Amino acid sequence: MSAKLLRSGDDSVCLIGIGKLLGACLEAADELEAAGVDATVWDPRLVCPADPAMLRDALGHGLVSPPRTASAWVGPACSSSMR
Repeated sequence: MSAKLLRSGDDSVCLIGIGKLLGACLEAADELEAAGVDATVWDPRLVCPADPAMLRDALGHGLVSPPRTASAWVGPACSSSMR
């Protein structure tokens, strides 16, 4: 199952939300839009293996915000998916 792009923005901010945090990412994107920032939002659906297309898109943004709870294991999953 591949990641789903829920909101396509410019290359400034990319928000990645898993499970319950996805709603918070969408709300944050709405707030950022009100402030003039067009954020991209991804639902990875699966953390491992990470979707290479999502990772490539995220790397093109100035700021990427992965889920806080996933920080310990997203790095290794992402690096192995990019090989």
